Amino acid sequence: MKRINTVLEALARIVRRVDCGLVIVGDGVARQALEAQVQGMGLQESVMFTGRLENPLPVLKRASALVLASEYEGFSNSVLEAMFCDVPVITSYCSSDAREMCEQGAALGFEVGDAEQLGEHIVSIVTDEALGQGLVQRAREYRAPHAMDRAIPVYEDLILRVAGYEGSWR
Repeated sequence: MKRINTVLEALARIVRRVDCGLVIVGDGVARQALEAQVQGMGLQESVMFTGRLENPLPVLKRASALVLASEYEGFSNSVLEAMFCDVPVITSYCSSDAREMCEQGAALGFEVGDAEQLGEHIVSIVTDEALGQGLVQRAREYRAPHAMDRAIPVYEDLILRVAGYEGSWR
């Protein structure tokens, strides 16, 4: 479902054109197959597996981009975290949210499984600093409603309404 294989295929297409690598954070049942795919594609020098990290944000903050290649996602916390870290986002059109953020210019999008388009987006981010800065700027606008100081009161009001409270409980 996460389609890391698509990201590996994209990397294989561009690794000789642009100096970049891939850090895969997390663990799961697919790791062995992904490690074998990396070996089979000759990408050992370009791909690093970190395993599960308690706090992946330091790795994320140093990234040139966050790539989400999933078949389906709800609203992605990892995308939002990248936006709050001012890291450009490249996402598959795995949800209506993903399509919307791309239409607003807050991320670059590609069809699920399209390694060619994903590869071109990675090349663009790595080689065009202005593109990345523009994405980050528009992502700041897109992420604003999700900032804790704005989101918490909305959630509190929703919970109170559902619980039947009139006005504030404070």
